[in-house]
Formats: sequence, C-alpha cells, structure tokens
Amino acid sequence: MSDLFINFISTFSDLDWLILFLPFLILIFCGLGLPVPEDIVLIFLGFLVYSGYGNIFFAVFLGYFGIIIGDSIIFIAGKRYGIKILKFRLFSRVITKGRLKKAKQFIVNHGKKTIFMARFLPGLRTPIFFTCGTLKMKFMIFFIIDSLAAILSAPVFTLLGYFFGDKIDVVISHLKRIDRIVLLSLALIIILVYLLKRFFNKKKEVSNGLENGDK
Repeated sequence: MSDLFINFISTFSDLDWLILFLPFLILIFCGLGLPVPEDIVLIFLGFLVYSGYGNIFFAVFLGYFGIIIGDSIIFIAGKRYGIKILKFRLFSRVITKGRLKKAKQFIVNHGKKTIFMARFLPGLRTPIFFTCGTLKMKFMIFFIIDSLAAILSAPVFTLLGYFFGDKIDVVISHLKRIDRIVLLSLALIIILVYLLKRFFNKKKEVSNGLENGDK
C-alpha cells in the first residue's frame, strides 16, 4: 500500500500542497458510492502531510468537508428526485433495489440513529443517505448527525496517516482487522437493541391487555 501511495505522490508531486485536494475529491465521490474505502483515503490524506505536503489541520478540514459534501449531495439527490434518479445507470449500479430495501428497513427499525451508524457500514452508507432523502428527512437533522460521525472519523484516520506515515502498511493491516471487529460489534448491538425493543413492546402490550381486562 505504501508503494501505491508513493507512486501516486510522484505522479502528482508538481501540484505541491494542492495535491491534498485529490483525496478531498475522492472522498466526495465515496459519498456518491465510489467503491473505495473512506478510511484509506483519509489515511492517505494524512500520509501526504507526513510526506511534506500542506498542513495537518488543513488536511483534517478537507477530510471532514469531503465526507460531508459527498453525503449531502446523495441525500439532496434522494430528497429532490427520489427513486426517479435510479433510471440513470450510474446511480442504479450503486443504489441497487436490494440495498435500497435494506437501507429503508434500517431506517424504519433504528430511525435517526441510522445516519450515525451508516458511517461504519460502507456498502449501505450511500443507499441509507439516499433513502433518508427520499423519506423527506429534514436536511439540518441529517447534517448534524452526519457531522458528528464525520468529526469522529475524519481526524482519527487523517492523524493516523500523519503520525504513523513510516509504518503505513502496518496501520492499514491492523485497521482492516479492527474494521471487522467494529462491524461485528455494531451488528451485535443492533440485534440486541432490536430484541430488547421487541421484549419491552410485548411486555407493554401484555400490561395494557391486563389493564383493559380489569376494566
């Protein structure tokens, strides 16, 4: 991976600090469904600063806004055009009917929490944000929750690339393992919340039934 990063830098080194805008643009397209791991792009952004390009604070700023802009575009597309936009092949490849169905079910089950959780669900992130738009969710609510998630992820991964630039391959290797653990933990939490919700709803129904019977 470090060889890939270095080759990329050597190709665009003439841009000087403007090279930081390349991962920024990639992050925007990630929000639109580009199948590139967002965390790897952020690590690369930090690695560029480690390699002598630009400022780390500016890099974190670009990482955060790259995420937010991409997410906002797909949300607004869903809100403004709805599923009609899926007639375009570019969108229909990313937002498939199967993913759209899963995304809608996620939102129905977990409400606004889904926006935060979607940050850690790469395959469903774009369909979830698009579906939030089609369901006419208020943009400000979406923006605030998505921003909270981006504030957590953007600085962490960018700083990893900056502080551990000399061990970038090791960082990415460990990150892939952690990603699996995070996704598994998230899945278990979702299942647990769902079961608890069903349990308390059933208990409430029984309680209401007894009260009505007493009357």
